[in-house]
Amino acid sequence: GDSRTHVLFMHTERPGPKLRKVLRSFYTRVQYVVGSVLKAKDLAKAKIPDCTAVFILAEKHCRDPESEDQENLMRLVAIKNTGSDIPVTIQVLLVSSKEKVTYIPGTSKDTIICLDELKLGLLAHSCLCPGFSTLVGNFFYASDELKEGKNWQVLYGKGVSHEVYISHFSRAFEGMQFYDAARLCYERLELILLAVEDKQTKMLYITPSHTAHPNLTIRASSMEDLNTAMIGYFIGKDQHHVNRVSCYGNSLEVRGSGGSPLNKEMPQKRRPSFYYSMPSLQSPTIGKSAICGDYHTCSSQAMQDCYVESSGSNLSDHIILCIFADKRSSALHLPNFLKPLRQTTIAEDKLMPVTIIANEKFLKKEWPCIS
Repeated sequence: GDSRTHVLFMHTERPGPKLRKVLRSFYTRVQYVVGSVLKAKDLAKAKIPDCTAVFILAEKHCRDPESEDQENLMRLVAIKNTGSDIPVTIQVLLVSSKEKVTYIPGTSKDTIICLDELKLGLLAHSCLCPGFSTLVGNFFYASDELKEGKNWQVLYGKGVSHEVYISHFSRAFEGMQFYDAARLCYERLELILLAVEDKQTKMLYITPSHTAHPNLTIRASSMEDLNTAMIGYFIGKDQHHVNRVSCYGNSLEVRGSGGSPLNKEMPQKRRPSFYYSMPSLQSPTIGKSAICGDYHTCSSQAMQDCYVESSGSNLSDHIILCIFADKRSSALHLPNFLKPLRQTTIAEDKLMPVTIIANEKFLKKEWPCIS
């Protein structure tokens, strides 16, 4: 929501038509440098040591993902060699490349986004909850609200047009429990409060329950020191719509379900503990599973023992994963697909068997991780 942010693009080639349109629309705070971070003179031209953050984006449709990742890792090394402690977010295509980043000095606080990992996790969650990938995917881009069409299209368009924004809380929220603050935002301001971040402790609380965090209360912002306040994460129409939270009136009263006033002095209503679990392991299994950490697991099995016979008569209510790869293909790191399906938050009798259809030589590379 900060319109003063200055963005600089750097690439070895001149910008294409779409990017030129962006440059024209935001010419006061967006610039483009033709160059490479591997060259010292281009680093100096872009003033890398003075920037706030660096993003290294991968070419998602390249022919050789391994080579693309290696080039981006070299770009990361070049940035780290400048000696400045700049936070870097790097996009990699393969899980194996994500592991290599940890060997580069000074990357402990950097963010690594692996596209293979994200895609497999979203696919798995969509098996458990159809439509999950659409819901999450819609938060990744901006879209205008649909005004016309069938009823479901208008409702869907309204949801797509909403995005995640952040804002400080006004003094009216001081001392409130998360549940009461979320209820107020929904009923009075038409906002969904997802999480709060404590700037003092650097902790992020996602839909915290009173049971898990009985002493967590909202700490409002003051003009003297914004760094000690809490920041809220909201789903809303736009930043202006969300900013109403920071200037909401000092008098605060919310009507409870029975019509009685509910304010910050009233005791917190208890609710069941709720948490969201992100990407989970078990092969298409035989025998009793055990709980190991956060996952249902079983003893290691040989790949030959897990082959499905030609009749496949005992298969039902199962998930089929088709992998189009050969023995030369890079490993997909299938635990990223299987882990969400084997979380201990799923009851054992609700676990769905997974059948993998793939090239045998390719699967042998993956099997040690999923056996």
